[in-house]
Amino acid sequence: MSKPRIAAFAVAVVALGALGACSENPQLIEGQRMGHTVVDRDTPPWQGDPLLFQAQYTRGDERSWEKQLTQRLQGQNEYIRIGG
Repeated sequence: MSKPRIAAFAVAVVALGALGACSENPQLIEGQRMGHTVVDRDTPPWQGDPLLFQAQYTRGDERSWEKQLTQRLQGQNEYIRIGG
């Protein structure tokens, strides 16, 4: 094989690899539809048990969940953290 043929073959392989990387298969979970993704089994966040590393809230009480969320967000507010 001559060098130009090897180079052309290498370019063709790289081009085919690049074109193959451009396609993506849809990644759907059961209960989801293409386009408008709807997950039917999802529950509101305040219905779950609080994790050990989270601020504690009462399970099923939306107000206590929102209160701990607001408290956590205020702890990340730089103006409040530095006292300004």
